[in-house]
Amino acid sequence: MARQQFSPEQIVHKLREADVELSKGTPVKQVCRQLGITDKTEYRWRREYGGLKVDQAGALARMNQPPPVLRSTAQAIRGLIDAERRPAAALKHQTQSSPPRTHTPLLKDTCSH
Repeated sequence: MARQQFSPEQIVHKLREADVELSKGTPVKQVCRQLGITDKTEYRWRREYGGLKVDQAGALARMNQPPPVLRSTAQAIRGLIDAERRPAAALKHQTQSSPPRTHTPLLKDTCSH
Protein backbone atom coordinates (compact mmCIF):
# COMPACT_ATOMS: atom_id res chain seq x y z
CA MET A 1 0.00 0.00 0.00
CA ALA A 2 1.39 3.41 -0.97
CA ARG A 3 2.08 5.84 1.82
CA GLN A 4 -0.16 8.89 1.78
CA GLN A 5 0.88 12.12 3.40
CA PHE A 6 -1.76 14.11 5.22
CA SER A 7 -1.60 17.79 6.07
CA PRO A 8 -1.85 18.73 9.74
CA GLU A 9 -5.37 20.04 9.11
CA GLN A 10 -6.41 16.71 7.59
CA ILE A 11 -4.88 14.84 10.54
CA VAL A 12 -6.79 16.89 13.09
CA HIS A 13 -9.99 16.40 11.09
CA LYS A 14 -9.45 12.61 10.99
CA LEU A 15 -8.75 12.57 14.73
CA ARG A 16 -12.05 14.37 15.35
CA GLU A 17 -13.85 11.80 13.17
CA ALA A 18 -12.14 9.06 15.18
CA ASP A 19 -13.29 10.69 18.44
CA VAL A 20 -16.91 10.61 17.26
CA GLU A 21 -16.70 6.95 16.28
CA LEU A 22 -14.84 5.97 19.45
CA SER A 23 -17.46 7.72 21.60
CA LYS A 24 -20.07 5.46 19.94
CA GLY A 25 -18.11 2.46 21.21
CA THR A 26 -16.51 1.46 17.91
CA PRO A 27 -13.19 -0.41 18.40
CA VAL A 28 -10.00 1.49 17.55
CA LYS A 29 -8.96 -0.96 14.82
CA GLN A 30 -12.31 -0.58 13.06
CA VAL A 31 -12.19 3.23 13.29
CA CYS A 32 -8.67 3.24 11.86
CA ARG A 33 -9.78 0.98 9.01
CA GLN A 34 -12.62 3.41 8.22
CA LEU A 35 -10.17 6.33 8.20
CA GLY A 36 -7.67 4.46 6.04
CA ILE A 37 -4.83 4.54 8.58
CA THR A 38 -3.15 2.05 10.92
CA ASP A 39 -3.76 2.07 14.64
CA LYS A 40 -0.08 2.90 15.15
CA THR A 41 -0.54 6.01 13.02
CA GLU A 42 -3.63 7.00 15.00
CA TYR A 43 -1.74 6.74 18.30
CA ARG A 44 1.20 8.71 16.90
CA TRP A 45 -1.16 11.41 15.61
CA ARG A 46 -2.87 11.58 19.01
CA ARG A 47 0.50 12.14 20.64
CA GLU A 48 1.49 14.89 18.17
CA TYR A 49 -1.83 16.61 17.38
CA GLY A 50 -4.09 15.38 20.20
CA GLY A 51 -5.49 18.61 21.63
CA LEU A 52 -5.13 20.88 18.62
CA LYS A 53 -7.84 22.52 16.58
CA VAL A 54 -7.61 22.68 12.78
CA ASP A 55 -6.29 26.27 12.67
CA GLN A 56 -3.72 25.50 15.38
CA ALA A 57 -2.46 22.49 13.43
CA GLY A 58 -1.87 24.68 10.38
CA ALA A 59 0.01 27.20 12.49
CA LEU A 60 2.11 24.40 13.99
CA ALA A 61 3.03 23.15 10.52
CA ARG A 62 4.04 26.65 9.42
CA MET A 63 6.13 27.14 12.57
CA ASN A 64 8.05 23.92 11.90
CA GLN A 65 8.99 25.03 8.38
CA PRO A 66 12.16 27.11 8.08
CA PRO A 67 11.74 30.49 6.36
CA PRO A 68 12.28 30.42 2.57
CA VAL A 69 15.50 32.45 2.82
CA LEU A 70 16.94 29.99 5.32
CA ARG A 71 15.88 27.04 3.16
CA SER A 72 17.56 28.47 0.05
CA THR A 73 20.70 29.34 2.03
CA ALA A 74 20.87 25.82 3.44
CA GLN A 75 20.46 24.37 -0.06
CA ALA A 76 23.23 26.62 -1.37
CA ILE A 77 25.57 25.53 1.44
CA ARG A 78 24.79 21.86 0.79
CA GLY A 79 25.56 22.42 -2.90
CA LEU A 80 28.93 23.99 -2.09
CA ILE A 81 29.83 21.18 0.28
CA ASP A 82 28.88 18.57 -2.33
CA ALA A 83 30.89 20.43 -4.98
CA GLU A 84 33.95 20.39 -2.71
CA ARG A 85 33.56 16.69 -1.99
CA ARG A 86 33.18 15.61 -5.61
CA PRO A 87 36.64 16.64 -6.88
CA ALA A 88 38.25 15.33 -3.70
CA ALA A 89 36.57 11.97 -4.21
CA ALA A 90 37.67 11.87 -7.85
CA LEU A 91 41.21 12.83 -6.87
CA LYS A 92 41.24 10.21 -4.13
CA HIS A 93 40.14 7.60 -6.65
CA GLN A 94 42.99 8.55 -9.00
CA THR A 95 45.70 8.46 -6.33
CA GLN A 96 44.62 5.10 -5.00
CA SER A 97 45.19 3.32 -8.29
CA SER A 98 47.99 0.81 -8.10
CA PRO A 99 51.13 1.12 -10.23
CA PRO A 100 51.34 -1.09 -13.31
CA ARG A 101 52.43 -4.62 -12.55
CA THR A 102 55.65 -6.05 -13.85
CA HIS A 103 56.27 -9.69 -14.43
CA THR A 104 58.36 -11.29 -11.73
CA PRO A 105 59.17 -14.98 -11.90
CA LEU A 106 57.99 -16.95 -8.89
CA LEU A 107 60.78 -19.51 -9.01
CA LYS A 108 64.34 -18.84 -9.95
CA ASP A 109 66.12 -21.40 -11.98
CA THR A 110 68.53 -22.64 -9.31
CA CYS A 111 68.70 -26.22 -10.37
CA SER A 112 71.55 -27.09 -12.66
CA HIS A 113 71.78 -30.38 -14.43
